[in-house]
Amino acid sequence: MDKKIFDFINRYLDNETYEIPVVDNLITVKVKLKLTGEKQMISVGKWTDYLTYSATIFLNDEGNRIDDLAEKLMFKGQTHIEFKSYELTHIYFFFSRKCNEVLTSVLDLFNVDKEVIMTELIKGTNNEIIDESIIREGRFDRATRDTINDIIQIVKNHDEGEFSLPEELPGDEMTYDFGGSLRDFSITLELVEDETIDGYEVDAEYYRDDETIVIQIMINPESKQKILQDLIGDLNELLRHEFEHMKQNYMGYEFPKEPDNSFDYYTNKHEIEAQLAGFKRRAKKEKRNLEDIIRIWFEKNKKRHKLTDKEVERVIDILLNY
Repeated sequence: MDKKIFDFINRYLDNETYEIPVVDNLITVKVKLKLTGEKQMISVGKWTDYLTYSATIFLNDEGNRIDDLAEKLMFKGQTHIEFKSYELTHIYFFFSRKCNEVLTSVLDLFNVDKEVIMTELIKGTNNEIIDESIIREGRFDRATRDTINDIIQIVKNHDEGEFSLPEELPGDEMTYDFGGSLRDFSITLELVEDETIDGYEVDAEYYRDDETIVIQIMINPESKQKILQDLIGDLNELLRHEFEHMKQNYMGYEFPKEPDNSFDYYTNKHEIEAQLAGFKRRAKKEKRNLEDIIRIWFEKNKKRHKLTDKEVERVIDILLNY
């Protein structure tokens, strides 16, 4: 496999934690997966290329039975496992099969069609997952908060114009850098006055080739002082949405060609993930129900999404059950 794709997949996996059954579907553990190499093995009488991978299990502190079962699965650097009892053989093969299924579904995202085999099983700690989750989500929260503050300062102090952020802010930064996938990007803010609209209209788009988020805000000058709070709410959703696309690009996601119709666009996997990220951010900030936030957005943005009422309900159902 090409090393670039191999590394992209591992970067994607590094940001994901999976719930994997240990015994049938009754007990699950948190697991992180990582590609470790390639190996030829005989399968159904012929040599087959396999991708090898490791699985790190994060044991459940609340249940000794889970710890006990998972501990029995621990091994390192072995490709053939022999257990002394049917129970352990059953546990291992059930668990490894589920891990294989998860990893294969990830490879499908990158158009990689390879057999996979687990060759290393590692015991992790729950603190590793907690710390990683807090750091990653904290990074997105900080990036969203800080860039909104910058945008609102421009909106308050200017009526119209095009502004490159953070370049045109106090300081000498030319790009934003929040670490991880949120580094070396800029924001182009376009402010337009329009007396024909009711309040304001705002939209955003991420340009992958330039690592730039373009935000256009049209404001009726008579409403400027009244709309700032609502505008902040929309920016929370929009920026978190575009940051998710930035994360997808960083992970090496192959974005499909833009569909011809709105329904296919809004139900694309990459768009569903970005919509959810933005809606969850807004629901969290406004302390409101996620479904309410989603429904309000689709009602408010009918002109923008161009979906029928039936299509809107289908999209909402996908979002809530994703």
